[in-house]
Amino acid sequence: MSETADTIQTVIEKMSVSPPPPLINELAATEPSSILIPIVLILGLAALIALFFYKRAIHEFRINQVETLEEGLAQQHERVPCVISECIGPTGLWTEATVRARAPLAGYIVEGMWPLTRFLTTELNLPEIGEDDAAALAETAGVALWAIHTVLPVFKSSTTFGSFYRAAVYSYTGPRGLHKTTAATTLLIATDGALSVSIMHEQAEPYMPADWQGRHLSTFTYDDTPLLGHIDYMDIILRPGNALLLPAHWTYCVAGHEGAVPLYTLLEFHHPVSAFVNRVLAVRGLK
Repeated sequence: MSETADTIQTVIEKMSVSPPPPLINELAATEPSSILIPIVLILGLAALIALFFYKRAIHEFRINQVETLEEGLAQQHERVPCVISECIGPTGLWTEATVRARAPLAGYIVEGMWPLTRFLTTELNLPEIGEDDAAALAETAGVALWAIHTVLPVFKSSTTFGSFYRAAVYSYTGPRGLHKTTAATTLLIATDGALSVSIMHEQAEPYMPADWQGRHLSTFTYDDTPLLGHIDYMDIILRPGNALLLPAHWTYCVAGHEGAVPLYTLLEFHHPVSAFVNRVLAVRGLK
């Protein structure tokens, strides 16, 4: 009996001191930082590659013209502006008649003090509608919902890694000063009234005055812009049903054509890198 007990005790002692398998030893000896470092490096490299492609821009001043949105999106890789003659639009959602007829829109107060209906006139000295108000107007008018279910699926199916993109939707009325596109692709759709859109690529920026953001080209003079003649730009006339696709890093401004009050919708298609850049610029008050 005592021999059996001694045998059991020996087995227990061997089991208690037997070393763990080699794989367990290796995992136990691995520092958490040595696992995280390669992951961080890979993610950093991926971010740098994405940023490189985001910053690429074509400075050749040309413009494409197509009939449909699908055709325009198919040419995104050329990284040049594209006019679409028959673009799908939010029919009846963002027009002067709709704004005046729908109480939530007619009663909307811009910046807490300006009735939206005043922006349907050619009244001077009105402020530019900001992004926050434009996003709220797109939601109120139903334009944002329309875009998410109509335009965004077309964009995603036409774009590599389309599932990574998100859309920001804005509805504007009245003129809008110079702004630089930060989204990978920006789509401007005319919904009511004729628009005159002036566009230029980023190579024109060094010749512009320091306070160019939010200003219209028509306000530039040789007093504040000595090299005004070096700024190359193009004026594009859009009417309801027309649209303009702009790549990243292009500058544009919008005004009514021949006295018209422009109403238009802006869709910004962001991938993670452009969304991050957009947030940083917004925080710094540069957008």
